[in-house]
Amino acid sequence: MLRRNKVNGEDITNIKQFTPVFEEISDDDKAFKHCMEDIILKLSNVETMTDANEATRCEFISAILHASIAIAKKLTSQDIFIVLQKDVSGEDATGRVDYAIKSLEDLLCITEGKPRNTKIRYAQNLAQLESAFQTNKKKRTADQAFGNDYFDYIYGIVTTGTESYILLMTMTSELELSKQRITELEAENVNLRRKLSVSDAEIAELKRRNNEFLRANKEYNERRDAENAKLRARIEEMESEFGDRITK
Repeated sequence: MLRRNKVNGEDITNIKQFTPVFEEISDDDKAFKHCMEDIILKLSNVETMTDANEATRCEFISAILHASIAIAKKLTSQDIFIVLQKDVSGEDATGRVDYAIKSLEDLLCITEGKPRNTKIRYAQNLAQLESAFQTNKKKRTADQAFGNDYFDYIYGIVTTGTESYILLMTMTSELELSKQRITELEAENVNLRRKLSVSDAEIAELKRRNNEFLRANKEYNERRDAENAKLRARIEEMESEFGDRITK
């Protein structure tokens, strides 16, 4: 599954990072305050989270997801719901997911809450996302498929309750991917040409400085040779005068 999604090696951090969109949430937001109070209360009643089992971790995951959905509904004015233990069936995965977040028709996000084996859950979540895409696609009419009122992406979350990995899978076609790659390569080419032009300018500057140094060094040598010639002539003149005095 990781190889099919073009992940080099076995490290899940090799997956290409996407740029998230952040929304500022007020500390006074009702859902946010309720979530924090709920988490603090639960933490006070749990001995430790280090070796907590899946059921314990899901207590905290559920609190965060419910608050997140409430905030998202307020920000988007959309009907968004959470479904527990939802069946997701497709070519790559069949079974229940811990949490599914959906609009009226489409699945928007699939969340798996597991205490360990993050890499395995990562691959599992990728398979679930592909299956969810197939489910979403089957529900759409032709008008919806070519319109703007549907989601062409789906989020996945693999979380342990204390740390989370968020995935974004798109339904981009191979043609669109090729166009995107061409755009990226063109941008890289522009940057490369810019770097090369800077290098050419630097080389030209180094040549100018070198020529200036050679010219200055030549002038210095000429002045030194002229001064040495004058000194030799003066020495010869003084030696001649000294010899004449001795003769007399």
